[in-house]
Amino acid sequence: EISRLQLKIEKNKTLEEQMEYARKAYEKFKQTYDFQEAKTRDKLQEQINDLFKQIYAGGMTINIDEKYRITSYVNELEEISSNLDANTAKSYSIIFAFIIGVINLAKQKVADKSDDVSIVTDEYPLVMDAPLSSFDQRRIKNICEVIPSIARQVIIFIKDSDGNIAKKEMSGKIGIEYEVSLKNKEMPVDSKITKVGEN
Repeated sequence: EISRLQLKIEKNKTLEEQMEYARKAYEKFKQTYDFQEAKTRDKLQEQINDLFKQIYAGGMTINIDEKYRITSYVNELEEISSNLDANTAKSYSIIFAFIIGVINLAKQKVADKSDDVSIVTDEYPLVMDAPLSSFDQRRIKNICEVIPSIARQVIIFIKDSDGNIAKKEMSGKIGIEYEVSLKNKEMPVDSKITKVGEN
């Protein structure tokens, strides 16, 4: 009986030691993860603010906290995150900048991990639906300068009013243009896609 109890205590001691190893390993991994996440979040914030310098001529910056809540600063005046929805153009520009920031960080990560250039350039296209509709003409012009650098292929669905400005600003960078229209305006259920320049 004494031998059996001793064996049981020894087994418990081993389990406790193993649990302590697991706890220490978790703490070490968590420290590394938290450090890397904070570093990535800082880089993302930097990417977004760099983009805002181009779109808003330095008049707007953002701060991202540890829970990815965004606070914006306009002309050095702080605005709480909940007010982002009050200004559609501003909230769209933050979303737009956030997407670009994430894409740029992903591209950098792939480039840092690989010596094979073909892996870095083999990217998925970025598809955007009416990304310019909430901006004024000056902002559209600034955004049009940024769009071609986002990804190797950017597909934009855009309405005529914004499209004409975008076409003018990106005239040398548009590869292919299509027009989506209704086959029958009386029955708005079926559309046709025509390559611009072809009948």
